Amino acid sequence: MRELRDLDPRYIQVGTGAWFWDQQVNSYAIQVMPKRARKLDSVEVDGKEARHLSHVRSGLFRRFEAMLAERLD
Repeated sequence: MRELRDLDPRYIQVGTGAWFWDQQVNSYAIQVMPKRARKLDSVEVDGKEARHLSHVRSGLFRRFEAMLAERLD
């Protein structure tokens, strides 16, 4: 999971909040959100940052798909 985060650590967080851990033990979350808002459920961003978030999210899913394919072969 750290490999995924390293794609853009300013916008990709891997982990779990205490509230989530209480409800889903041994579960982790990957989120694409500005680091400044990592503890929030939502954040407002401008158009430029929204495009960057979209680019990061697309790259994250492509890499995640490739990682799964590597492990399933």
